[in-house]
Amino acid sequence: MKIKIIFDNEVLNSKFSIGWGFSCLVGEDLLFDTGESAESLLNNMRQLDINLSKIKDIVISHDHWDHTGGLWKILEKNKSVRVWGCPGFSRNFKNRVKSQKINLTEAQNLMQIRENIFTTGEIQGKYHLEDISEQSLVVKTSKGLVVITGCSHPGIVKILEQVRNYFPQDNFYLVFGGFHLLHKDLREVEMIVSRFKEMKVQLVGPTHCTGLQAKELFKKMYKNNFLSIKAGKIIEL
Repeated sequence: MKIKIIFDNEVLNSKFSIGWGFSCLVGEDLLFDTGESAESLLNNMRQLDINLSKIKDIVISHDHWDHTGGLWKILEKNKSVRVWGCPGFSRNFKNRVKSQKINLTEAQNLMQIRENIFTTGEIQGKYHLEDISEQSLVVKTSKGLVVITGCSHPGIVKILEQVRNYFPQDNFYLVFGGFHLLHKDLREVEMIVSRFKEMKVQLVGPTHCTGLQAKELFKKMYKNNFLSIKAGKIIEL
């Protein structure tokens, strides 16, 4: 299986459009998040030879603008997709999806999307003192679990602990995406990196809202097991 990084605030080369937010394609037909801009998302999809008409499922981690920006244009072009959200997403988001006659599944708990691919379902967090619902993606591989996060508003460690509860017999192979450590102090970031090590996460790829300080600390601790995540990168599982 391949995972193609479509949208990020860093790019592999000048062919790709840069922007705030995140998006990746898992396999051939599952899209996780859609970045901030439809124009940039579609350009990057073209550069990666992604056929929009083949996409069957779109998983939205949380309904913030930098993860839903490209969604509406995709729904205009592909009416056969199924969108995966959470019960705690805004009424505006849900109504907008349903108004386009799109199937919306609200994942409250762990749900299987297809063979070996799952959503964690809704995990509660805080954003500017407000409650926020977020889900992450889990892919079971022969090497272990791959966990893909949008922004990790509930806390990246909390997310991994929930995944561990769901899959107690599986090890963590790769964790990547936004870890939301941009404004965390060094001591807290150090504790989080240590927790990753304790949980035996083999490979790590922090990006988007993780923050430079946290990314550098992960890179220092993981060395050759650190993945640089940028739009245009293809991860082979």
